[in-house]
Amino acid sequence: MLKKPSHFWVAAIVVSTIISLSVFRFCSGTDVAFYNFRIGELICGDNKFFRPYNLLQKSDVGVTSHIAESPEYSLKKGFSAKNLVDGDPTTLAYPGSLILEYVIDLINQYDITKIAILWGGYGTSKEHIEDWEVSVSNNGKDWNTIAQGDFPGEDLTTIKTSIKTRFLKLIARSKKNWIGAYEVKIIGRLTY
Repeated sequence: MLKKPSHFWVAAIVVSTIISLSVFRFCSGTDVAFYNFRIGELICGDNKFFRPYNLLQKSDVGVTSHIAESPEYSLKKGFSAKNLVDGDPTTLAYPGSLILEYVIDLINQYDITKIAILWGGYGTSKEHIEDWEVSVSNNGKDWNTIAQGDFPGEDLTTIKTSIKTRFLKLIARSKKNWIGAYEVKIIGRLTY
């Protein structure tokens, strides 16, 4: 005797069909697509080496400030470099300087598809960030700039890219006020 399909499974099939149709418009060639719940995005990847993309944070990366962090205005207040990749958009990395320069070590080489920088008010007020740049390196010595700009004019800057790298450097400058950043989100997958 056949059972009637439950409403849950009917809904799941409908949603699956809608997503599948969307995937064909989203991906091309030999790409396969999947929805990564950890990063909340639909991702295309090759079907030969299916390695998931992940949001690289805290336990995946190390971060250092190449500008001395002020003991009084940065460290004592809990605004250290580690806040830049802690996954909390309310914590601030703030060296107490007109310049910030943070180097993020991904520990391994990754295929990076997206970098998002949460500036908060430092990106929306012309009194703060005058210009910024993001560079990458595989050895931590030789750097290539992949994105740069003047005053961001937004609290969140998103960079879509396709690079293989181990290190990422964020630099921002101001002529008037000390600056900081709240979070850097990096989406990538481990290369082998």
